[in-house]
Amino acid sequence: MLRVLLVEDSEPVRIIVEKQLRHDGIDVVCAKTGEAALEIAKGENNLQVAILDRVLPGRLDGDALIRSLREWHPDLGIIQMTGHPSMAGRPQNDSECDVHLVKPVLRDELLDAVSYAYQAHAILEGYRA
Repeated sequence: MLRVLLVEDSEPVRIIVEKQLRHDGIDVVCAKTGEAALEIAKGENNLQVAILDRVLPGRLDGDALIRSLREWHPDLGIIQMTGHPSMAGRPQNDSECDVHLVKPVLRDELLDAVSYAYQAHAILEGYRA
């Protein structure tokens, strides 16, 4: 079963995205902050995709979290979401996301992004094996 780490500080958005993913048979673990997400990632060996908000409270915003996640899971498929259209596109630090999305995200768009990020994960995982 596909396992996704969802990092979103907005509870309504987190609930909606989590329900959409679970409805399609995806196992989801959630975090509200970058720090909480990193602690989850450090203890997880079977994460395949991370979906995270670009703007997060605390010292680990979305871009910093990506760099930290890449240290622990270099082949993790990463989707970065933002509610700010002006921040869409490549992150300022070129943080190597697989997909960038602007909220609100349609269900099909979300599932396509997860599929793409998962395929990127599978390719890298196979390459490193």
